[in-house]
Amino acid sequence: MAKGIPNLTGIEVHRVLQTQNTSENLFLVTELQFDSQQKLGEGLASPEGKKAQEDVVNLMPFLNKPPVVAIVE
Repeated sequence: MAKGIPNLTGIEVHRVLQTQNTSENLFLVTELQFDSQQKLGEGLASPEGKKAQEDVVNLMPFLNKPPVVAIVE
């Protein structure tokens, strides 16, 4: 679903093998790449971006708590 978000320049999914200095039991890290924070905002505000965000509820049965979201530069 994320592949349809406008302004998306790349997407990577990684399985977490090990963590340090946290009690979080992380399984996957997904990185959505945009050229700028403005392009990110535009993409998430689009109908496709909103649809992807709303789809998170379908993940919840498989998670102990909501997913961690981090916006980095």
